[in-house]
Amino acid sequence: MVWDFIRIVQKALYNPQTHKLAGSFEGTKMNRSVILIISLLLLLPISACGLDLGVYRFISENNDYRHQWAMNGSSSYVIQSSLLDFSVDQGTYIITVSNGNIVSVKIVQARWLNSVTAADFPSFEQLTIEGMFNYANLCAEHSWDWKCSFTYDPKYGYPTSIVINCSNPDLCNEDIKATLISLGPTPTMVTNKKLP
Repeated sequence: MVWDFIRIVQKALYNPQTHKLAGSFEGTKMNRSVILIISLLLLLPISACGLDLGVYRFISENNDYRHQWAMNGSSSYVIQSSLLDFSVDQGTYIITVSNGNIVSVKIVQARWLNSVTAADFPSFEQLTIEGMFNYANLCAEHSWDWKCSFTYDPKYGYPTSIVINCSNPDLCNEDIKATLISLGPTPTMVTNKKLP
């Protein structure tokens, strides 16, 4: 944690135009010592406030993958998402999203649901790519109690797996898996077809 913070301070003090560290100590042998002292002085009050740099890293990674999805993905896609939790939505679904909005939900396997109507679509937002990215913000807000693990698709950047555990398993234990089936401006329902 300390070394992560020191790297953050180094980035803040680095001047990309001169490729040197900013400040009056530039060019002296004290560069590393000064950075270490500044980092430790800044770290003390931050650690006293309870800021976890792991949360910063987690949010930063999620934002990098969100950007990758924005560059390589689409606002229209078909995704197969599985939700394992204690809600009535537990099951596997094929969700079609067009221009960022759910337009259909097909049940592949569900524990309690027999059918899904358009009125039910808001409860499936968490299973869309955008909804899965938003889970990272919830995890950061609840970092004191939740243990979150995200896995991302290396090509498109969308979350492929989210595991959330907390001290009270009845409140927040969830396991979400996602597989992108179709990507494009006008998605169609596709079965047994994988992306290249």
